[in-house]
Amino acid sequence: MARYAYLTCELKSRDLDSRLLIAAHLLKRGVSVVVGQLWSMLAGAHQAPKGAFLFKTANTIQIGLAEHVKAWGHKVVMMDEEALALVSPYLMRRIVPPKALQVADAFLFQNRIHRDALGGVGPLVGSPRVDLLRSYRRLHADDVAACTRGGRYVLINTNYGIHNSAYGTPEAQFDVARGVGMFEEETEEGRAYARSWFETERVNMLAMHDLVGRLQGQIGDSRLVIRPHPTEKAQTWRQYAGAEVVTESPPVPWLLGADIVVHTNSTTGLEAALLGRPALNLNPAPVSMFSQTFASNAATFQAPTPEVAAALIMQVIGGASPPANDDWIPEFPENAADRIATELMPFMPEAGPLTTWIHLQRSAAQIKKFTVSVEEAMGRVNLFFAGAGAPKTKMIVLDDSLFMLSPDNG
Repeated sequence: MARYAYLTCELKSRDLDSRLLIAAHLLKRGVSVVVGQLWSMLAGAHQAPKGAFLFKTANTIQIGLAEHVKAWGHKVVMMDEEALALVSPYLMRRIVPPKALQVADAFLFQNRIHRDALGGVGPLVGSPRVDLLRSYRRLHADDVAACTRGGRYVLINTNYGIHNSAYGTPEAQFDVARGVGMFEEETEEGRAYARSWFETERVNMLAMHDLVGRLQGQIGDSRLVIRPHPTEKAQTWRQYAGAEVVTESPPVPWLLGADIVVHTNSTTGLEAALLGRPALNLNPAPVSMFSQTFASNAATFQAPTPEVAAALIMQVIGGASPPANDDWIPEFPENAADRIATELMPFMPEAGPLTTWIHLQRSAAQIKKFTVSVEEAMGRVNLFFAGAGAPKTKMIVLDDSLFMLSPDNG
């Protein structure tokens, strides 16, 4: 008999490493872990041994998926990693509807701000993404070396999933945000936030285009590296000659290797601050409702215009000390991956062996979001499991980009 945990992933660059870190702590407890792309995982839930499904977010869509797996007899544990960079109770409540706390067998909060905003009762576990930044940065040494092999660089992180969406027009993507409950239009506050989000992202994107144009060809031997958000059209940023556009790669090595990180109210700004790396928030609308949603308004240095940002970047390239980040960062409990593994344990009954899995034909959009080869998956497993002290592990391929990891007792 075995115990099973199902760790869902949607975006490779954001989800894979943190899920593998949780998996390592589950393996230490003797649990078998199914990890990888969530679509096949959901399609196979009806025949999978009963266990605990971990959902990283808890919006309206995820609630429906949670109800699906519960209908097949599984337990559901939910978190909300999207709240990592948030300080706004309003948005925290919008992206986690009250129903999520009712559907979940357990809901895990990342810090006190998060729990207080949702008015919930439950464990504070932190964020495994913060674990990776705090305690596991040494594991990224080879990846950092690969990032810096071509020389020093300025890192631009973009995040314009509405106005530069890979999946539709701005209006269509805004409808998606509306559909998952990111804002409500029946209240004036909700309508004001929607307007602020739409307009602030537009202004931010225009400012970033201005900045990249200013830097283009002006930063000497330094490289200009642009990492679009996985939901963006990367081609938009390939128009700039000399810029390196990087997609589908974990952010941490790029953050660690950069001379300076530039963003607009992005989670990567908070991650850079947690890593102790210099980060500059290009923030032309600092007092908008949307801008004030994010911890990066207080955790990283603010530049109000592309002109100011460009001047600071050029000073750093020229050898000046980068501007210091501000010193306020939300508190997160330590050892989140281990805490999450502990919270999952009560929801995994003993079950028989996993003997079969159906193959799911995925859509092009799903393939783009999460595709991992066997070799890459094994490399990441070896990296993170050794760092976390996990036991010897065997890996079975269940489907495209979906794997089962079990203690190798033989």
